[in-house]
Amino acid sequence: MLLFVIDLAGTVTFLESRRRVLGVDPTTSVGKPANDIFAQAPEILERLHGAVRGEPFSGVIEVAQWGSFVDLTCRPLRGPIGNVIGVSGVMLDATERIRSEEARRDAEAKSLLIATMNHEARTPLNAILGFTELLGSGRQGELNEGQRRYVANIDSAGRQLLSLVSDAIDLTRLESGAMVLSPAQLHVESVLEAAIEQLEPIAEPRYVRLEASSPPELTVQADRARLLQVLWSLASNAIRFTPHSGTVRLSARAVGRFTHIDVTDSGPGIPADRLSRIYLEFSADGAPGEPAGLGLSLTRQLVVLMCGKLSVSSRLGAGPTFSIQLPRPT
Repeated sequence: MLLFVIDLAGTVTFLESRRRVLGVDPTTSVGKPANDIFAQAPEILERLHGAVRGEPFSGVIEVAQWGSFVDLTCRPLRGPIGNVIGVSGVMLDATERIRSEEARRDAEAKSLLIATMNHEARTPLNAILGFTELLGSGRQGELNEGQRRYVANIDSAGRQLLSLVSDAIDLTRLESGAMVLSPAQLHVESVLEAAIEQLEPIAEPRYVRLEASSPPELTVQADRARLLQVLWSLASNAIRFTPHSGTVRLSARAVGRFTHIDVTDSGPGIPADRLSRIYLEFSADGAPGEPAGLGLSLTRQLVVLMCGKLSVSSRLGAGPTFSIQLPRPT
């Protein structure tokens, strides 16, 4: 807290503080012009000049050049006959308090977003997909070829939208620190087999062959559900960009203290000038072989949260390889 008095000439005649406040040194500022002391804080000078004109001020202001928030109270100091003879006031550094309040509001907004998307978006999407599956099953009457194609298109678009909504919810949880993982010792071979099973329904219509290989004894320290989510994200993108009758391969190996899991496809590859952009949210511009949406941004953050690293290598004419590096159990 800094107490001060400034006379009509603009000179600081009194200043008391136990320590420096926002760069103002209480031991050297008395006798100096306020314009010099607050030269980098025009927002404060504006309020002080207003107090000289008889306009008191009390509130929080942001000082752009300081990158700080100041809780300032200043009022006219009047003489025996009521005339203004100076300005008195108090100044507090409110930066930490304001930042904490902003962080709390952000966290509350993200929690509200998660709840809203969960209820207002994911719930009706699940209902749409449920009725689509019912229509496609033929239990409500056989569909002709055109109707089956339309239902399949609705199902595919709905699942893509549901995946995007789920990714957005997970990304919000990650950024707010609300996502909790349950790491455990996992046998990589069983995880890859589970991933292949999840991926079959989207690979089969495109005639994409799925392959998996891992030493039977190879283990990894990771959250099983999130590792499967990472593999699904990478492999489903690979399937999307792999030509019909192509191959998507999941392979694992031990490298020192780490387990490496590679996801490789036989697609057209990613141009070198786009490799640095593929992890950005919504960065894709529709170029061939370039993933879109939130998937890869979320995928990389999930890998990092599991104490790992995600990298990619590719060249045109040869499918990309996404490499997941995760710790092995100690």
